[in-house]
Amino acid sequence: MEFLKDQVDALNETGISATYINSTLDNNEFMYRLQDIRSGKYKIIYVAPERLITDTFLKLLNDINEEIDLNYIEEIFISLEEEKR
Repeated sequence: MEFLKDQVDALNETGISATYINSTLDNNEFMYRLQDIRSGKYKIIYVAPERLITDTFLKLLNDINEEIDLNYIEEIFISLEEEKR
């Protein structure tokens, strides 16, 4: 989970607006970020697989599908062993 935050922090530091959606976000923060996504605030959004398949996120994709370019969706799985290194 720290991987997503690190990636987003690095992008934001270079001036690229980015965020992540994963299970570490409480419901208020999750909804806040979805609102920002709807408003077009972010260029890059990292979404963990467990959030990608929620009804709320799928509805968001349906609502904004004409406004975003989904070239591909890449799932990155990091084992706990790799994350500890």
